[in-house]
Amino acid sequence: MAEGETKDTISDEGGLRRVMTLTDNPSLQISPVKLDGSNYLIWSRSCGLAIAARRLTGYITGSLPLPDGDASLHTQWISENALVMTWLINSMQPTISRSFLLLDTAHKIWTAAAQMYSQQGNDAQAYELRKKLRSLDQKDRSLAVYYAELSSLWQELDYYQSFQAVCSQDATLFQQTVEKERVAGLNLEYDQIRVQVLGRSPFPTLREAYALV
Repeated sequence: MAEGETKDTISDEGGLRRVMTLTDNPSLQISPVKLDGSNYLIWSRSCGLAIAARRLTGYITGSLPLPDGDASLHTQWISENALVMTWLINSMQPTISRSFLLLDTAHKIWTAAAQMYSQQGNDAQAYELRKKLRSLDQKDRSLAVYYAELSSLWQELDYYQSFQAVCSQDATLFQQTVEKERVAGLNLEYDQIRVQVLGRSPFPTLREAYALV
């Protein structure tokens, strides 16, 4: 087998999905982003995808409890839970990770991190993101780089803001208003395209507007 190649063995006995991956080791840093207290959204998405790719999501969601009865499955669960715990700890800055070291399951670490750092519905965080978006201009960035940064900030704002529409019509009108805000900030050479985009009906999404440019 080639170096770095992965081989999985899976079964569902006892409710435990058995996964053996040659590249899985405790020292592996599964996320390019380390949790520092201010980047939870990107960190959790990155770690969640890496863990899901190894079919171990149940350890962070809590949907894969410690099995009873079968000693081999019990031992496997202890091992895989510890593996996921180590991945999560290694994906945090040392000043952050020390507060999670004494927790005994990956699910507890994942839940505690969300409770401490997710800030979902945090109006202060949403306000800071709106400030960044209002001041964000294309300037010397390429269109692709500007779009990537703009899209990332809007996705974060969608996560943090607490607005909930009462009915579907209100939700549609709100989304249309938001999408119009998202095409601002382009350089002057794109003014004609921006006018065309703003005059479209139905109004395009940010992705659709980017495709038009």
